[in-house]
Amino acid sequence: MYALWEHEPTIEADDMFFSIKQARNGGITEQLIGSLISATDVEDGDIAFGDNEINYLKVKNFDGRKIESARDKDIIEIVLEAKDSYGNITQKDYIHHIYRYSGQGENQSLWKD
Repeated sequence: MYALWEHEPTIEADDMFFSIKQARNGGITEQLIGSLISATDVEDGDIAFGDNEINYLKVKNFDGRKIESARDKDIIEIVLEAKDSYGNITQKDYIHHIYRYSGQGENQSLWKD
């Protein structure tokens, strides 16, 4: 007798806050979002961002034009999806907020909740 565990992957992502300047300049990319999220699975371990050979972690509805046309205080919803090697799929709604930011320096245009 044996047990076969087929746990769903877990997606880790916090709401993010981006500057309006970063949104309008095309600085909020699918790759940037991918670098800020992660997924793990009991059987597969860490799932890398992208479409991998046996699993994936991806942004389902990324729309760069919508982000670039964002206005101050916009909220843009994105759906993240992870699939493990057993075919189990998990989705998580992810929100990023677009704000006018007047901090010092370009590197401070992005910060976590």
